This record gives sequence, C-alpha cells and structure tokens, in this order.
Amino acid sequence: MPNIWNTIGRSADYDAEQAQRNAWFSKIEPRDNWKNPINAWISIGDFHHCNQAALWFTGHRLTIAEQRGDKMRVTAPGYYATIGA
Repeated sequence: MPNIWNTIGRSADYDAEQAQRNAWFSKIEPRDNWKNPINAWISIGDFHHCNQAALWFTGHRLTIAEQRGDKMRVTAPGYYATIGA
C-alpha cells in the first residue's frame, strides 16, 4: 500500500505535468470530440511530446502518415477506438 504522505506532496507536480500534457495534446486534439480519431499536422520537433500526450489521453501512440518539410501529419485511432467503445 502506498504511503499517503508521499502522494500528498506530489499533487502539485501532477497538476503541472497534467497541464503540460494538455498543452501538447491540444496540438493534435480532434476539434469535435477529443475521443475521436486523431489526424493533425505538427512540427517535427513536437512529435515526441505530442506522442506522449496521445498515449496518455487515448492509450495509443501516434503514427506518422506523411511528412512535408518540417511538418508531419500524425494519426491515431483515438480514445473510443482504442478502448473498444
């Protein structure tokens, strides 16, 4: 069983980390419903962070579908498809 005193001190860290995940996910988030399939263009340099955010929120990694210059189109099945809803 985890020590409750260790988790209380981590609350602020979790909130800050969650805010960062939200910021990265907003770059790839489907506008109609965040649980729908992902199909977005991002900068190549953003891939790692966006991929981690996609994994956190949807349970699935991004796939690089296309690349043009310093941009790439990424896709993922989305939360609904990943959990089988």
